[in-house]
Amino acid sequence: MAAAQTGCTPSPSRLSPPRPSRQQPGRACEECRRKKLRCDRQQPQCGYCEDNGVECDFVAPPRPRGPKRGHMKLLHSKIATLEKRIIQLNGGGPCPDEGPFDLQDWPAPTIGPLDNLDPCLFSAMSDNAMVGPVLPVPTMGLSPPESVTKDGLAMGAPPPSSLSMSYSPELQISTLMRADLDQLFFDRAYASVPILHPRRYANWASKLPSNILLSQQCLQYAIWTLASALTAQFEHIREPLYKETRKMLEILEANNDNAGSECIEHAQAWILVTIYELMRVQYRRGWMSAGRAFRLVQLMRLNEIDYSTGMEEEKDLIEMEEKRRTFWVAYLLDRFINMHNGWPLTLSDEGVCTRLPCLEDDFQSGQETVTDFLSEAIASGSQVGSFSPLAETVILATICGRIMSHQQRSTVERTYGGAPQQFWERHQRLETILSQRIQALSLKAPPSDLAFVDPVLLFTDMMAQAAVLFLDKIMQTSTFERDGNGTPIEKYESHLVSAAHKIVIQAKMVQSLSFFKVCRKGSVLAMSFCYRHPEWYVIKSFLQLTR
Repeated sequence: MAAAQTGCTPSPSRLSPPRPSRQQPGRACEECRRKKLRCDRQQPQCGYCEDNGVECDFVAPPRPRGPKRGHMKLLHSKIATLEKRIIQLNGGGPCPDEGPFDLQDWPAPTIGPLDNLDPCLFSAMSDNAMVGPVLPVPTMGLSPPESVTKDGLAMGAPPPSSLSMSYSPELQISTLMRADLDQLFFDRAYASVPILHPRRYANWASKLPSNILLSQQCLQYAIWTLASALTAQFEHIREPLYKETRKMLEILEANNDNAGSECIEHAQAWILVTIYELMRVQYRRGWMSAGRAFRLVQLMRLNEIDYSTGMEEEKDLIEMEEKRRTFWVAYLLDRFINMHNGWPLTLSDEGVCTRLPCLEDDFQSGQETVTDFLSEAIASGSQVGSFSPLAETVILATICGRIMSHQQRSTVERTYGGAPQQFWERHQRLETILSQRIQALSLKAPPSDLAFVDPVLLFTDMMAQAAVLFLDKIMQTSTFERDGNGTPIEKYESHLVSAAHKIVIQAKMVQSLSFFKVCRKGSVLAMSFCYRHPEWYVIKSFLQLTR
């Protein structure tokens, strides 16, 4: 009986409470774990760290590694389902364990075999899951499904935008050479072609080629190409740089089919390539490239940047000024190239709603300034305005372009028997505008000391005097009778003699200037023709108009 009772009595071990754990709940601090000490796990500082003045750091336990239970099996089953669907799309029959496949279940047109698939197939995937080896998917003969329009025409997926494309050039330029070429451009070429903001260019030019747009790559290589033409240091890579730039531009245009996706860097690159070709390659090649730059300028409607819509919009001031300068430099190229050859102009000065470029200091600082329109600047006559050197060149180039158009119209009028009165009215109007502009420029006349001569103002004044000679040539070759107002010929002859005297003096001043000073601060025309006529610099091209 006692034994029975003893057998029924529970053991003391079962009745005794569980022994407490020697460790406190939670995770030990890093210092105690490193020294293998028993940590009391007090927050924010354990007792050991507090006694010894040591920084106490508690690190959260890492998340468990590996996939969840059964996750790999689920992935393999979904991959098998994908394989069956792909085989079925390639012409295979329906799978025995699947129902009939409906093409409407397939998503929109895809680029690759596994792009844009149904998201529910991967709904069980976790961001932190480690996926094992994936079964190979047969891709031979696989073509992406196409969407069918109402007209029954198959429309494939559009190509990727050229703006996001990157190109790996064959010619690799070291970091030091890049820095040298950039510095050469801004030292010797930028003043003639101030179409980009140096600080903004430096921000994106320092990135890897894979992180910038293809249009930006084209502009970067065009900058290096033009810089290599202004130094003997990089003459060995001048031709490879030029070929690489042309190749990149062709790739950009071949993949840029979307209207409205043109970048300002695209037009800027063609402008720089045009100047390089006028200097170093062939005049005809430069003329053809200039046409591509003009079409891009027209396509982006840079001639109406400041057109008012009545709605105030938040605009990037530096970007807007870059577009203005790109348009006006293309405008100058159009005038200079066609004046040199007597060809019709491409970019008209009528209806231009783009303001003249601002001063360089305002452009560099991003300060908002409101400049005049071209028509306002010409109408101001002899008034001296705070025009930038680029704007002064634009005004004179416009007057020269109108004089050339006057010559072309007079030729047509002689052929078709036009009225002489129209010819003389245009002639006197142009002579008045030109005289007023020369009077305004005389207030900014260059000093006699060559050390302080501004080549931009000198070149602009030379262009004005050459325009006087050109205007006189038109009058001398005209078969129209003298105007009814009886304007004395002595008036025109006095202007002609004065212009010829000034232009000889200015030609001597140009020959006395440093070659790179003319290129560094001269105009686009000076840069283009310095290499063609080094003994005359730019004046020879103007004198050709008066032959």
